[in-house]
Amino acid sequence: MSDRYLGTLSINRAVSDKTVLAPKNIGVDLTHVLRGADNGGAKTFSLGLLLELCRQQESVNFIVYIKPEMELEIKKIRNRPKNLKAITVASGLEDVGSFKKAWKMVSNHIPKPIREFLIPLSRLIVGLDNFLLDPERQPSIDLMFYPFSRPDFNYSKSVPSVSVIYDLQHKFFPQNFAHGEIVLRDSTLELIEKRSDKVICISEFSLSTVKQHTNIASPRLTCVHIKMSGRLKVGSVKKGSRFESLFDTKYFIFPANFWPHKNHDLLLIAFLIARNNGLDSKI
Repeated sequence: MSDRYLGTLSINRAVSDKTVLAPKNIGVDLTHVLRGADNGGAKTFSLGLLLELCRQQESVNFIVYIKPEMELEIKKIRNRPKNLKAITVASGLEDVGSFKKAWKMVSNHIPKPIREFLIPLSRLIVGLDNFLLDPERQPSIDLMFYPFSRPDFNYSKSVPSVSVIYDLQHKFFPQNFAHGEIVLRDSTLELIEKRSDKVICISEFSLSTVKQHTNIASPRLTCVHIKMSGRLKVGSVKKGSRFESLFDTKYFIFPANFWPHKNHDLLLIAFLIARNNGLDSKI
């Protein structure tokens, strides 16, 4: 499926009883994006999809929430769409909804004069932008999009939300993950089950495993495949680039981080077996 279809699906399709047919401001949670390639293909997909959505939906503002370390990468985007607006969030405070609730509970027990003194002081200490503590200064969001799955940042029951689930690999290969990571992934699934109005799975297999391991109702689930990237098309590589010579030979390309679940060991073994069985030695 194309990025266009995924964009149309995530923006215009009705979500539960909080239908938004013509959103003006869409919030996009990129607070989980890391520098470099530590997010794997999810980062490339999310940024590429976001830029395409901005170009297709010019009348819609995309409010992107990022960590300070991502500011430079966002600024470097060529031909950055005018309807893409980035707001930096202080690290460690991604779950703003929980922060607000905690502050509200505590502030109710603090005398007003002291409370009025603590509000600006707390902003100074934690480095949190004023709009995050003051709902009246925050852009009015019509829909929240969570391309990194976890619907925590800026979550509101009154605003429809869409999450993407890539896979449930920790259910099948727990040996590849630290205990803390497994706990985090399970808690993310629980949050999605409770909060997300629509859940996009990137394959039929992922969708079937989500049905198997969660209680998310089928009407909330849909499958939209990620299309092949066009970044390495012939003609897309600049002359003199170190990648230019690749087009003059035969090769296999395996674009994956060196993570256990990517099975690099088995891939190399399979390659050697194929070579011994007559695979072109020039590959």
